[in-house]
Amino acid sequence: MKRKIYNVICFVICLIMCLMTLACSNQEIESGVADKEQTLDEPTLNYDENMDYSIVSENGNYSIIFDNPTEYQINNQKLANISFPSMKNFKDSVTKGLLTDSQKQIMATSFKKNADGSIKSCDFNNLYVPILPETGNTNRVGWSGQSYSFSLSFENGISGTLSCLTESQFESNYQMDYVDVLNRETITITKTESLGDGKTAIYHSTSTGKLKKIRYSLTIEEKTIIVDKTFRLQMDNPNLETSDTIPSDITMYCTENGQNYTIYLYGFTEDPTDSWLSKFGITAFKDADFEISRK
Repeated sequence: MKRKIYNVICFVICLIMCLMTLACSNQEIESGVADKEQTLDEPTLNYDENMDYSIVSENGNYSIIFDNPTEYQINNQKLANISFPSMKNFKDSVTKGLLTDSQKQIMATSFKKNADGSIKSCDFNNLYVPILPETGNTNRVGWSGQSYSFSLSFENGISGTLSCLTESQFESNYQMDYVDVLNRETITITKTESLGDGKTAIYHSTSTGKLKKIRYSLTIEEKTIIVDKTFRLQMDNPNLETSDTIPSDITMYCTENGQNYTIYLYGFTEDPTDSWLSKFGITAFKDADFEISRK
């Protein structure tokens, strides 16, 4: 009898040990899967389940689809841009469903749409922020669907905008504002002059006065900048300042590591050096609190 009781006890102990070993094995397997998922390189966004729209991607193109597409559409919407105080606020507002009804109205009414009615959007997994020369700051972030921009200011009074664009938007802007602008019927080119170092001065007149453009390109490692400086030489409006040596504004068309962006600057008191212009750039946005990168 004692022998039988002893055998039963041994069997129960063995059974318990087997069950414990199996549980630990399953836990290790589950833990291994979790660890593997956490190390995936492709970023993901955690969208709020209560959002009344979805952010979707197809063939590398991103779009926003409202649950009820007509709910926020209004007839008298004149704004085509939504402003945010910071990059983090911009991303959180859109991806976590924190947009106001008025912001959704701008999206639904004014943002460009695909053929199926979905709203064209930028890629919120791959956002970029400016790198600026010393004393530069970003004041606001503006969003208009596929593109977003930053308001820039400097302590010396220079102001401007840096706009992150899709490839098609960048090419369209470059063609219209750089290639075709001097071919308009309202513009007459009076002289073209080579300044050396790949720089060209183009003198031209319009219905508002006489101007000069100086155009050239800069290449810094993986970054290419096409510079377009405008000088007001003689203007019909006496309130506009004129100068042959200080640009009224500068537009830069930039390509860096496969990303396209433009920079528009004004408010100069002297002609900026190429070294200063070369300090502009972009870098990938991290979800941590954003701090300006300066050179």
